[in-house]
Amino acid sequence: MSKNLALHHLILLSQHEDSLLLAEKNPKLLLEKDHYGNIPIYYAVAHNSPFVLNFAKIEPNSLMFVHQEDGYTIIHMAISLYLEELAINLAELNPLVLGLRDITDNTPIDLAKKKSLTKTSEKLEELLLSFCKKNNLKV
Repeated sequence: MSKNLALHHLILLSQHEDSLLLAEKNPKLLLEKDHYGNIPIYYAVAHNSPFVLNFAKIEPNSLMFVHQEDGYTIIHMAISLYLEELAINLAELNPLVLGLRDITDNTPIDLAKKKSLTKTSEKLEELLLSFCKKNNLKV
């Protein structure tokens, strides 16, 4: 089966506007995995693309993507790169992602604490607790 990796390539080449246009035109490309098992938004976070949030809004399931090698979600990755505002903004789109664990059993909140990102970990905890309360979920 042939894969369409055009979006991956545009992101890797920092063609930000073109990558957003392509994603809007063909949202399914946002979930297309390359030969490493990565979807485009994973590279967008790694390259600090200004359109990461746009991609996540176009294809909300991309937030649930878990990288095969390290078990990171895109929120784990944002935290590991100290992109704190991005991590918070992504978590606001779907706070349930904050419960996903990487291969070392860390949630994004755990990872923020380990990196001494106190304000970020507190904000993420607040988002998760608020979401659980609104949806009558146990913490």
